[in-house]
Amino acid sequence: MRETGSPVLGAYVFDSDGAYIVGADPANGVWAAWVRIEDVIPHLCPPPVEWADGEDEPVILEDDTDYLAEVAELRAALERGAYPVGEAARRAVLWAGQWGSSATASVIEQILVTREDFAEETFWNLAKALGVRARS
Repeated sequence: MRETGSPVLGAYVFDSDGAYIVGADPANGVWAAWVRIEDVIPHLCPPPVEWADGEDEPVILEDDTDYLAEVAELRAALERGAYPVGEAARRAVLWAGQWGSSATASVIEQILVTREDFAEETFWNLAKALGVRARS
C-alpha cells in the first residue's frame, strides 16, 4: 500500500478451513476479520492425543481441561487481532467505497459468516462483493 497508495486486500487461508482477511487503505487504515475462526483454531492448537496399548488409532482428548483453557486463550488472542463481524463489514464497505463500490455491510457480513464455501471461495466472494476486479 505504501508503494502504490492504493487499497489492498489479502487473506491467510488455513487449508481451506478458515481465513484471516485483511484490508488496508491510506484513508481508513487497516481492518481485519476472521472467517470460521473455530475451524482455524485446530490448525494452530491441535488437541492432545493419547495412545492406548494395542490400539491402531489414538484417542483425541478434545475435552482435556488444559487444552480447553489453551484454546480459549488462543481464541481471545486471535479475536483481538480482528474486528467483530459487524464492525469488519462496516469497515470493509468504507474501504470499498473509495472507488465507488455499492457494497452494503449486510451483504459483506453474510459473506463473512457463511459456512457453505471453502475459505478461498469466501475470500473471492468477498472481493467480488466489495467491487474488486481482477486485472488481466
